[in-house]
Amino acid sequence: MYSNLTKHRKNIAVLALLIAIVMVSLSGRLGYLMLFCSEHYSAMAEDLHQRERTIKAARGRIIDANGVVIADNRTVCTISVIYNQVKDREQVIRVLCDELDLDEELVRKRVEKRSSREIIKTNVDKELGDQIRSYRLAGVKVDEDYKRYYPYDSLASKVLGFTGGDNQGIIGLEVKYEKYLKGMNGKILTMSDAKGVEIENAAEDRIEPIPGNDLHISLDVNIQKYAEQLAYQVLEKKNAKAVSIIVMNPQNGEIMAMVNAPEFNLNEPFTLPEGTMAYFAPFAQAVHQKLPLHDWPGEADRPLTLELPGGLYGALAEAEVVDYVRTKFKLADGKPNTLACSMYGAVDEIAPFATPWRVVMVAEQPGQLIENNYLLLNLNPPCAIENPWWIKPGKVMREVTLSTKGARDLVDFAVKRNLQYIEFDAGWYGHEYEKISDASRVNVDPRRNPNNDLDLEEVVRYANDRGIGVWVYVNQRALAAQLDTILPLYHKWGIKGVKFGFVQVGSQMWTKWMHDAVKKCAENQLMVDIHDEYRPTGFSRTYPNLLTQEGVRGNEEMPDATNNLILPFTRYVAGPADYTISYYFRNFDGYNPQMIDTLAPKARAIHATSGQQLAMAVVYYSPLQFLYWYDRPSDSRDEPELEFFDRVPTVWDETKVLQGKIGEYITTARRKGDEWFVGVMNGLQPRTLDIPFNFLPAGKKYVAHIYRDGTMKTPTRTKVEVETRTVDANTVLPAKLYGSGGLAIRLEPAEPGKR
Repeated sequence: MYSNLTKHRKNIAVLALLIAIVMVSLSGRLGYLMLFCSEHYSAMAEDLHQRERTIKAARGRIIDANGVVIADNRTVCTISVIYNQVKDREQVIRVLCDELDLDEELVRKRVEKRSSREIIKTNVDKELGDQIRSYRLAGVKVDEDYKRYYPYDSLASKVLGFTGGDNQGIIGLEVKYEKYLKGMNGKILTMSDAKGVEIENAAEDRIEPIPGNDLHISLDVNIQKYAEQLAYQVLEKKNAKAVSIIVMNPQNGEIMAMVNAPEFNLNEPFTLPEGTMAYFAPFAQAVHQKLPLHDWPGEADRPLTLELPGGLYGALAEAEVVDYVRTKFKLADGKPNTLACSMYGAVDEIAPFATPWRVVMVAEQPGQLIENNYLLLNLNPPCAIENPWWIKPGKVMREVTLSTKGARDLVDFAVKRNLQYIEFDAGWYGHEYEKISDASRVNVDPRRNPNNDLDLEEVVRYANDRGIGVWVYVNQRALAAQLDTILPLYHKWGIKGVKFGFVQVGSQMWTKWMHDAVKKCAENQLMVDIHDEYRPTGFSRTYPNLLTQEGVRGNEEMPDATNNLILPFTRYVAGPADYTISYYFRNFDGYNPQMIDTLAPKARAIHATSGQQLAMAVVYYSPLQFLYWYDRPSDSRDEPELEFFDRVPTVWDETKVLQGKIGEYITTARRKGDEWFVGVMNGLQPRTLDIPFNFLPAGKKYVAHIYRDGTMKTPTRTKVEVETRTVDANTVLPAKLYGSGGLAIRLEPAEPGKR
């Protein structure tokens, strides 16, 4: 027992020694930190509880040759609130709504948001900022800032340029000399509590801003004014689109005046000219209306195409809307001829994050908007699919019988007519709106096929053996509930693509869900066609398995030719659209292409001639192109013109819009390999167009296969005439077009292998 006590005493002594050593070490470390590192850790602690607000530097002035200031600064204010400092929320909301003329719902949402600081409004006039400051509202902060101001409004607007909301130069001298003009911003450093909320009445540290440098230029205000007067006189007298004048000192080469009329108001650079017309549509599948910039019946969907009084055309669009909310355009409050963005809802993101691109396109001809719409694609990240070999564009026809026999007949038709896919539309797994419908098994809606005799596995095998792929429709209701289950299952079945039906759009949550769903489809080697309100913003560059989408007033709505001739210049600027081209869905008894709208066909029927439906396959771009939308294989009598649908591709190497007027006519030429395809579509009024072939290589002969609307004497029920002739770059083809009519042309080299 004695030996045990001795052993315990030794253990206790060792433990006590170890504790003593640790305590000495800790004391030494503490002493070291207090004596030698106190300054460093004090700074870190202070930094932890500091919040930073920027003080914008005054931008350098731009001064003319005589010392006249032509670009200056005005003091403005930023109004913000700090949630934990607000004592009377209702008073704050009332005052800010009244003084800033803002919607109560918007102000309330921001005042009641639990954040360290919430901005209510920027660029508020100093007088109004002082007025709000005079209320002495607890939690309301009024910070002074600078806004660019141009004393002469539009003088030399295209030379000077202007700045954006962040006071950075955008165009002209403002951006050219940005680094000299911008100055260096200052800071206000405030103390905050553990929650990051600024402590009221705590001392502030300021780092004063450094103003930018003044820019002295050779422009003379007086000479510039006189030159602009002359330019506007010529504009009016000659009815010109634009007039340019340059006045130079011959002795030293200095520019004394530079005019490019019409100029614009530098203080309102985003205000559009009086007389601007917009192609307004409140939602994706609505009818477009040509409206001035006032008295809109709601908000306009994007892209928004504009006709400017000077003869220019513009389009306002978005790119890379992937994890954000849908934005539409509305008329700005209190600012005539000015548009503002209207977001669907709030965005819940942790900084830093990237907002979508706002895109402004300007062209001299409306067709140039179409030719250059790749801009929206290129504003998205490059392809994220490592090996996209399985993504194959093509033509597709839907299967409407939802039966094995009907599907096999359609596969045979697809082989015969050079279609690459068939698609099972709504009803193959039950009624698409019922929650009990299970998209993981075949169970045909009895309202569509009471026999329920669809063997999908057999159809897929039959189709694959003949080189035809199978797509399936799945409604958003099933997609939301079963996505992670059905995608690998469809891949196992041999399905090639999924058509999303009646998708949710607008909110950030559903926008993110939609694009995540496309990514998941890519993981399972499934292509995608999104239907209903979704509109593209270039995501197909990153995930090219998203072949197409609807978001268009197509043949499902039975639109007239005016709608069809507005779409290329509006909706199709955003990217591909699934228009669902039809062909046979009309009563051919007594069919007269000259009197397309006087027929009394089916209750719902396509309102365009056969020639226009053919031309749509060229004019309307869609890597997955639906043909024969309302038709069945039995509707076809192997009309000669069907060879155009047989041969037309769905993706292109080159596109040229040869001529066009919004809502009235368009001629589009597209090249694939060594063949060209031309589509001509006409509006409601008959007209004759001269179709130039100057897009062809000089010195090369081509065989033109021409498919045009015929007359009552044309022997086929579709009344399409087929003609073949040799053409070259010098050829001009007169085309007599009926109202709602069209023309399609296939061009192949007269000497194979030469283009």
